[in-house]
Amino acid sequence: MKFILLTQNAPKEETQIGELKISPNKRVKIITESMTMYWDSMNVEVSVTDWSVVNEWVTFHNIIFNDSISLEWYESENFNSDKLISDGECVDLVDYSDISKKVYFLEVYPSVIRYEDLYNKYIGQSKENKALVKNYFNSFGDKRVVFTERKIRDDNFLRILVLFSIIESIIGDSPYCPKKISCCVHGKIYPHKTMSSKDWIKSRLSEIIKNKEKADAYSVVVLEVREKIRHKTVHKGAISEAQHIPQAEGEITWDWVKTTEEWSTNSTALENLQIQMNDIARSLLLNRIFDLTMFPALRPLHSVRISSKVG
Repeated sequence: MKFILLTQNAPKEETQIGELKISPNKRVKIITESMTMYWDSMNVEVSVTDWSVVNEWVTFHNIIFNDSISLEWYESENFNSDKLISDGECVDLVDYSDISKKVYFLEVYPSVIRYEDLYNKYIGQSKENKALVKNYFNSFGDKRVVFTERKIRDDNFLRILVLFSIIESIIGDSPYCPKKISCCVHGKIYPHKTMSSKDWIKSRLSEIIKNKEKADAYSVVVLEVREKIRHKTVHKGAISEAQHIPQAEGEITWDWVKTTEEWSTNSTALENLQIQMNDIARSLLLNRIFDLTMFPALRPLHSVRISSKVG
């Protein structure tokens, strides 16, 4: 079977990946009622009639490149080449023999990364690890909301909770103490943890991320979510109370201090918290599954408002 896949990372030349043969196609445009969108695309030819093979490859492609457009197109009702209009050659073709410049945003991995090598590692992963990757792409909410001033639903709490569960799965649980503690009320003997959950998270992130400054920065974000979102959402059904706050025209830089102070009331700050959790979860997944040891510094986030008029 053959199809065209939209992507931000089309291969520079024809490449055989397991049962799939992929090659560059064209720059294409999609015209909707509200906008015209432009994307690069690739040709995909599969030697077997088995969508599960393609599902696995698309999942891999998305986690490696963080290429959400290909996943959204693949799962959408518009997955049909008749919807695509050719608009010249691809703009940004990628050399799949070394994708080290494309895996991390604005950072280059210090050694060669071959796309095919990573794919072979991925298909050999356990069901548990593959489930973590699929869970990473779970999202919530109605993406059709255009004007944030009129947005009522904000499911960032749930998205952040999913990301925390992935991080928690990778970190694991604190081991139990070999000694037993007797319950004075019930007379039973219960095991207990060797350290608190907070200390365990800090300890494990320091073990995985050798750079202390980055490990500490990741810990601060993860613990913020654990204490202020995870518990309330799981145990009390909390929802976001953050509201859209119109800002003056121009640009705002959301560093961690501003984000942590305002995420509970400002929807833009909450979105920035989600982005940072995205980055942490993805970096930990890339390390766990592909043995990639880079953990980028958490990026300052920006919000730009072009017009202060309410739509």
